[in-house]
Formats: sequence, C-alpha cells, structure tokens
Amino acid sequence: MRYFAGLLIIAILFSTSGCQLIEVPIFTAYTIREALEAGTSALPYYAYSDMSLEELNRHMQKAGTRVTIEETYEFAYGKLFSRVPPDGDTGQLIDDIDVATEYFQRILAGNNVEDADHYYLTRILDPKNEKYTLFAAVYRPYAYIRVYDKRNPSEAVTLTQSDPEFYIPYKKDVDGETLDTVYEWFAISTQCYAKQRNQAILFTLAANEVLKKTPRPGYWEAEKKWLSGDYMDVLVAQDKEVCRAVGVEPGFTIR
Repeated sequence: MRYFAGLLIIAILFSTSGCQLIEVPIFTAYTIREALEAGTSALPYYAYSDMSLEELNRHMQKAGTRVTIEETYEFAYGKLFSRVPPDGDTGQLIDDIDVATEYFQRILAGNNVEDADHYYLTRILDPKNEKYTLFAAVYRPYAYIRVYDKRNPSEAVTLTQSDPEFYIPYKKDVDGETLDTVYEWFAISTQCYAKQRNQAILFTLAANEVLKKTPRPGYWEAEKKWLSGDYMDVLVAQDKEVCRAVGVEPGFTIR
C-alpha cells in the first residue's frame, strides 16, 4: 500500500533545503523548560533553530530529563557524544519506520524499560501531499496482529513486523480487544526529520514521554481527522499549543 509505504522517501527529497536555521528565543532556562514540557510536538522549535546539539544536551542535563541527546547517540547509534560532529550526522540517517523503531527501542532498553521491544514508533503521512507526518509512540503487546485495514475498514488483515502497515496505530484488533496504548503523539513537517540531528532529537523527546508511563489522550480523534483529510486541523491545534508554550508566533511549527 503506497499510502503507508516508506518513512523518509519524501523527507529525503526535502533534505536538500532542510529546515532553515533561524533565531528563536531558546536562550533562557525557562523557555527550554517549557519546550521540553511540550514534548515531541516541539521538535520544530529545535529543528528550525541554530542551537547546537551540545547546547541542547546541556539544557537537558540541567533540566534533569531522563534521556538526553548524549544518551540517544550512545544507545541508539552506538556513538560517543564527544565524537559526534557538530551537525549530528554519523552516517546513520534512518530510511524506514521499522529501523526507526529499532533505534527507539534501543534507547528504552538502555533505560531499563521492561518489554522495550514492544514499544513502536508509528507514522501516517498526510493523505494529500505527504508533506506532514502524524507520529505516535505506542505500546503493543503482540508482534503478530490481525486488524481492520485503515483505508478499507471492512477488510481484515494480518500484519507482522515485516509489513509497513504494522507501523501505524491500531486501537483494537478484529476481536475488539484493546491493542495499542499511545504514550506520545505529534504531527510535524516531513522535512523536520530529514536530518539525523533532528531524528536524534525526535527519539530523545519521544523516549522521555514514554518513560513517564502516562498514556497521552487525544490520538484517536486526531487520527480520524488526519485520515479524513482534515490533517491541517490537527497541525494547527498542536501549533497553537506549542507556540503558546514557548513564546513564538502561531504558525511557527507548520511553515
């Protein structure tokens, strides 16, 4: 199914221009704290800024976040942070969601999360032009599931980790049993995770939300809008929350 295939094929096309670096007000401990509290939906705030990974890592350490950028490079990529180049590129740009999940699980396992291999990163590209992505970090108790197809709800499908459609959230299986628990979700421009630097930030922020062990509400309603074509409603609502929290003009995260 083309609609759900490939995580970064489109993103790589954007990576020639990438996220333009601009100055944003991220120089106070207060602002960083507010951004960190906003979770992974604040990723564009860092991606569009000129803040170095080293500086962001220091702020995370000072704020006491359980997972820092340094730990992400160590656990996910197997790299010493002191040897990571300033642009964050260690030649490990991720090209598919199953690999992204594997890296994400390494971070959770490094933080002693029980059943780390049952946490998955999922994504759905916007149905119009694939410019935006709806992500979720979910706990799924099974690696073999039978669910109803998202685009054809009357069709039951059996999915394993080798299927692209496995890496989207499912609230219930075909028997009506609860399947996925959503611990974090966020919608971002595809270009914002086209560089390894920003992927590392994404993993770090999402892992911190999972470690809180508190399911985040609202995903299933957002997904319904997203699939129906009203994805901009989801993006605008999230943008308002993030921009209000970090003190930038509305529209900053969805340019």
